[in-house]
Formats: sequence, structure tokens, C-alpha cells
Amino acid sequence: MSGGTKPPADPPARPHPKPPPQLEALDYFVGIWSCTGKMEATQEGPARQTKGTMICRWELGKYYLGVAEDDDLSRELPKRRQSRAYWGYDAGARLYTCAVFYFGGGRFIGTSPGWRGDYLTFTGDMILGGEQLQTRQRFHHKSDDELIMRVDIIGPDGDLTPRLEETCLRQGEG
Repeated sequence: MSGGTKPPADPPARPHPKPPPQLEALDYFVGIWSCTGKMEATQEGPARQTKGTMICRWELGKYYLGVAEDDDLSRELPKRRQSRAYWGYDAGARLYTCAVFYFGGGRFIGTSPGWRGDYLTFTGDMILGGEQLQTRQRFHHKSDDELIMRVDIIGPDGDLTPRLEETCLRQGEG
């Protein structure tokens, strides 16, 4: 450059944003869980016992808790039940978010205000086979190593119809 002028300096680098501190409330779930329970009868099939594994770990820079559920397949449990989920926090709405995708094409999108005592409850819409169902997914923190997961369909009158209940025991850290 002529005249002794210097080119403009690069702007200072912006610090990388950190995950919202509210996500720390989900640390309880991180780990490997062994789950057993019961799926109620639906139009997809009769009631049956469930047994499988749930693995929860922080993903995507610790902005989301990844939750992977897989049932064990056996002669007694021949039907696959599998899901993948991401839980996060929407600071603008001040709500926890949950997006679950199920084997077979179903999905659940819900929100939660956060822990209320020992319960974390997501409510939203489950889409299965073209049908949209108001749904509640509730997690009960029984102890550091035990949780109860329950899924209910919310009827037009607000009544709850049980869909799934499982007891999960922590098997290790994720």
C-alpha cells in the first residue's frame, strides 16, 4: 500500500457460545441403563413385555443429550422397538425440548418446563402411522441408579391412557 497506511486489522474472534447451564439438569440421565417393562396393546399389536438398553450421552458440543433405546430381540420379544432422541434446552422459550424418532417412522416432539420434584415430563405430539396423538413422556428419578419411564396418551378429556412403562437400572457410565 502506498502512503504507509496499514490494512484494517481482523476483527477479534468471537468466543464460542457455551451450552445453556440448564442442560446440567439432564446430567442424571448420562449412562447406560437396562430397562424392563410393559407395552400396552395398540392397533399395532397386543400387549407385551419389553426389555432393552437405553444409552444417554452428551452430543453435538454438549448442546443435546442423545438418547438411544433398543429392545433386545428374542423368541419372547420378536418385535423391534427402537428409538433415537435428542433433548435440549430452548433458552428463549425457557423450555426443555425433546425430539424422538421411532423405528417404523413415528416421532414425538415435546417440551418440558424442567424437573418438578423427582419428575421430568415432556408433553407434545406423537405421530404414528399418520395418526397424531397428544402424548406425555414422564421420567421419575427414583434414585441415582433407578428411573421409571412412562408414556401416556392424553385423551380429549385430559384422561391418560398408559402406553408404556419401564423401570431402568443404571449399568454404567456412558
